[in-house]
Amino acid sequence: MSIEPPARTLAEYVGELIGRLAASEPAAFERLREVVGGRRARIRLDGEAVEVAFDGFGLVVDEPGTGPVDGEGATDRATTLELLDGYLEVSDALVDGRLHVTGTVDDIDRMFLAIEILLDAAARSPALQALAGDYRADPGREPRRAPPPPPAPAERVDASERALLDRLGLLPD
Repeated sequence: MSIEPPARTLAEYVGELIGRLAASEPAAFERLREVVGGRRARIRLDGEAVEVAFDGFGLVVDEPGTGPVDGEGATDRATTLELLDGYLEVSDALVDGRLHVTGTVDDIDRMFLAIEILLDAAARSPALQALAGDYRADPGREPRRAPPPPPAPAERVDASERALLDRLGLLPD
């Protein structure tokens, strides 16, 4: 008999994520608070959005439009799962148009640092891994699609790189 995970809203997942991070990886939580500081951000995932900021007690998760934001990040479920599973790097998601961010350069840099802190902690923390498992199996969300296969090496190189690899005898047969 398996227990079905609860259907959660984005606000509930974000709250759980930060709560479990604080409990299981306190140093990562403090680093996240330090990186984020007093900034407020909007997070969009598929059709949901929340605004988040730290106050003196912890993370506050609000409905969109509650106050001005310093930056915004948007992605979808498939991208989130591929990031969690290590199939996709944050920089590749950005370049591929699967992760959209807006804000000043400093705010965007801090958003990426925050994402990297969360992904790093998620790889180590059983509590965060369990939450990721709930997210994967959430009955209120689309079933997970298989990640796309990585591009063939020849598709990742431009003509000049291909010519160099050919001269060196490094292209696949």
